[in-house]
Amino acid sequence: MPEKSCGYLDLGLTFAKIGLFTFGGGYAMIPIIENLCVEQKRWLTAEEMAQTIIIAESTPGPIAINCATFVGFKQRGWLGALVTSIGICLPSFLIICAIALCFQDFLQYRIVADAFAGINIAVGLLVLQAGAKMAIKMEARFFSWLIVVLAFTALGLGEYKIAPINSSWTMLGAVILSLAYYVISGAASAEAAQLADNTADNNPANQNAPSLQATGNPTAQNSSPAQDNPLAQTASIIPQGERRP
Repeated sequence: MPEKSCGYLDLGLTFAKIGLFTFGGGYAMIPIIENLCVEQKRWLTAEEMAQTIIIAESTPGPIAINCATFVGFKQRGWLGALVTSIGICLPSFLIICAIALCFQDFLQYRIVADAFAGINIAVGLLVLQAGAKMAIKMEARFFSWLIVVLAFTALGLGEYKIAPINSSWTMLGAVILSLAYYVISGAASAEAAQLADNTADNNPANQNAPSLQATGNPTAQNSSPAQDNPLAQTASIIPQGERRP
């Protein structure tokens, strides 16, 4: 059962604020969600947030709504997931309905077009910030950076129509490569551990050590006060009748 560390109202208002003041779609919401849920509210750790983004991107639906659903479920169960999902969707839904009802050809207004031109630049910076944060927190391994380079290459080929590659194929390729890498590395680690165990078992020093520990010191066990004392040994050899008083 998820830990109940916050109330439904707090969850709903937090994600309603994210949905109300964030422009540019789900990827632009990621740094805002991370700031509120990790740094301010401390509902998630940085590692959990990274895993949440991976799961949200790998499942159907907008990434921001998937992240909100996961956070709500972790905090308050199924009802919490429902509250966060409604909270992040409701503001934008109401705004779009108001625009559709009250304004025709909304984007044809000069002031609106200029405003959205500036918003587009800000959205790109927000997405770049989210990617930079994830890259900084990523474990510094050669294979991880290899996946990053291959993913950027694949997306670039798809963007410029050089190859029929989209983000879904890129994600699938990263999953397949990661699974293959961890299966091979896990098998290699198990083989190395088995080889080390076999080497330790075949080592004569390790084979003699248990017998010495089990029997103790042979010299100490075979020795007695009579054996250590030469006079006592001589007295035991002389017959009883020949001993002097």
